[in-house]
Amino acid sequence: MSPKTAKIGFTFITLISIPLSIYAVVSTANLIHSIAIHAAPILFDSSNLYFILASVFWPMALAEYTGTKEKMRWFRDILPTVLIVWFISCTAIGALGN
Repeated sequence: MSPKTAKIGFTFITLISIPLSIYAVVSTANLIHSIAIHAAPILFDSSNLYFILASVFWPMALAEYTGTKEKMRWFRDILPTVLIVWFISCTAIGALGN
């Protein structure tokens, strides 16, 4: 695979992760609202919270698109830690719904 094709694919996956993560947050907000107004049937699929895992692409995309710029070198140095913490946090959020 050429680097250009890989970058286009990575960009596509990153762009898809945005609405997936927003959907998970909005469905949780709708659940909280339904509980607050004491709605009789509360529809919620807790597995939607795992869509937040798609947001793990965001720090990777930030590192990819900033490249080797000196201003963002500190972020590239802590990126492995950020990714591990982000992944564990997203997995914990998803598991809390079950």
